[in-house]
Amino acid sequence: MTMKRKHVGCLLVMVMGWAQLEAEVDPRERTFVAPVRIVWQSSEPDKRSGVKGVDSLLAAKHGQVPEWSWDKVADGCALENDGKSSGILLDFGRELHGGVRIGFGTGTRRSRLRIRFGESVAEAMSEIGEKGATNDHAVRDDVVEAPVFGSLEFGQTGFRFVRLDLVTPGRVVLQSVRAVSLMRPMKRIGSFRCSDERLNAIFETAVRSVHLCCQDRLWDGIKRDRLVWMGDTHPETMAILAVFGAADVLPDSLDYMAATTPADKWMNTMPTYTLWWIRNLAEWYRFTGDRAFLMRYGDYLEKTFDFVLTGFDTNGCWTVDTFLDWPTRHNKVAETAGTKALALIAARETAFLAGELGRDVLARKTEGMAHRLERLHPDPAGEKSAAALLALSGLREPKEMLATTLGRNGCEGAATFYGY
Repeated sequence: MTMKRKHVGCLLVMVMGWAQLEAEVDPRERTFVAPVRIVWQSSEPDKRSGVKGVDSLLAAKHGQVPEWSWDKVADGCALENDGKSSGILLDFGRELHGGVRIGFGTGTRRSRLRIRFGESVAEAMSEIGEKGATNDHAVRDDVVEAPVFGSLEFGQTGFRFVRLDLVTPGRVVLQSVRAVSLMRPMKRIGSFRCSDERLNAIFETAVRSVHLCCQDRLWDGIKRDRLVWMGDTHPETMAILAVFGAADVLPDSLDYMAATTPADKWMNTMPTYTLWWIRNLAEWYRFTGDRAFLMRYGDYLEKTFDFVLTGFDTNGCWTVDTFLDWPTRHNKVAETAGTKALALIAARETAFLAGELGRDVLARKTEGMAHRLERLHPDPAGEKSAAALLALSGLREPKEMLATTLGRNGCEGAATFYGY
C-alpha cells in the first residue's frame, strides 16, 4: 500500500468513527428557565458605572433579538462601565444543570462579560480560589466576548444563581437572560410523604439532586467530578430504582463502565469499585428481572470475578492497595476490614447472578471465596464505613457495630457515600 492510500485509509477510519459518535442521541431535554428575582446589582454614587433597567429581565421573554420590536433594540437591562465594572446577580429559583443564554441589544463592540455560576449566592459572588471555588471539572467563572444585536450561550455546570459583570469600558444591553436546563425526562413512580414538612422538603431535594446527576450517564455530581464513579453510584442506583424505577441511565452507566474497563483491570482504578459494579449489576437485575441484559455480561462477570480473586491470598487476606471512603483513607486496618466485607457481599451477589445465568463453575468459585471470608473477624478500627459493611455482610453483629462505632457522635466520620 502506498503512503497516499494509507492516509486515505486512516481518514476513512476517522470519518467512520466520527459518524458513529455523531449518531449518539442526547437523552436529555433542553428547556429554558426564567430568572425569578434580582438578588443584587452594583451601584456607583457618581452614576458613571452602574446598572439601569434591571427589572426588565424578569418580564416574560422569548429569547429572540430584538426582544420586543425593531425600534427597541436599545431597551433592556443596561450595564455600563466607565472605569469600573458593573454587574447583576440573578436567581433562577432552583438548582439546575446546564448554562445560560443571553440576548444582547445594542452596545459597545468587543465588550467582555464575566459570567459566574453559583449553587449559592456566596459562590456566585466569589473569586476562584476563595473557600474552595474552582473551575475544575465544570467551568463556573469565565470572561466571554459579548455580541452586539445577537445571543450568546455559555456554561455546562450545576447552579441556581448567575452573576454577570461588564468588565471592559463601554455599555451593553441585556434584552433577556434565561437559564438553559438539560435534564433526562424521568417519570416518578415512587413517593414519600409524612407529617414533618421539613422532612418532606429534604426528600424532594434529595430526589432532585439525584435526578440532576442523571445526565448522559449517572454522574457522582453535576458540578464536581461529573464522572461515573461506580462506588458512588450505588446509593444513587438505589434512590433511582425507588423513585424512578428502571431508568435507562442505570444500564447505560453499567455498560459504559464495562466497555471502558477490561475484565483484568480495576474499575475507576480501584478494586472496591469493581466490587461495587458487581453489586450494582445485581441490584439492577433484582429490581428489573432483565435477563437479556444480564446474559450479555455472563463472560465478563466470570472474568471479572477471576480477577477479583487475585486480590486475595489463600487465607482470605486482601493483598492489593484499595480505597474504601475518604474518612478511612488514613486508616489501613479499617480499609482492609471494609474491603473484606464488601468482597463478601460481592461474592454473594456474584453467586446469585451465577445461579441466574446457570454458570456452575462461577458459582463454586464465589462460594469458596465467601466461605474463606466468613471465617474472618475484621476490626473496623473505629471507622463507620467499615463498621457498616461489616454489619451488612454479617462478619460482625450489627448491634455490636452500633454500640462501638456507628451509634457514636451522630454522623461524624461518615461521608455522604457511605452515609447511605
